[in-house]
Amino acid sequence: LHDFPEGVGGSYPQTPNLPGVQDRTIWNLKATGTYEGPYGLRFSPVFRHQSGANFARTISVPSSAAAAAGAIFSGTIYAEAADANREDNIWVFDVRTEKTIDVAGRAKVRAFLDLFNITNSSAAESITRTTGTNYFRPATILAPFTARVGFRFVW
Repeated sequence: LHDFPEGVGGSYPQTPNLPGVQDRTIWNLKATGTYEGPYGLRFSPVFRHQSGANFARTISVPSSAAAAAGAIFSGTIYAEAADANREDNIWVFDVRTEKTIDVAGRAKVRAFLDLFNITNSSAAESITRTTGTNYFRPATILAPFTARVGFRFVW
């Protein structure tokens, strides 16, 4: 516990450089491809997976409370081991469909339709870690199913 003052005995260290403090297993996967379909349609799916990160419940000690208790430390400390909890794994499937249309000479219009988060996953991207009424509540969640339509000119 070398990274804390003496008044904070028994808490977990927050320095990730100390041996054994961060026990993590993180992985990412991304698979993409392109399929040239009939009628000049091109389909480009993207499948992404991201593991949730390990985290520990924390306790925030404001300086006013620390001074009232006679402690010399104020700030945030771990209340449990750094790998005690894990955020949600996130799976996302997106697809782009596009078609190129000749307009005149070298000019072309490329129309596209993007579909994001097709499975409408609502996984938590981050979770509140501080002890209190919001502990373990999602701080941010994955954006819902979204579509985008557009075009661009190609010379």
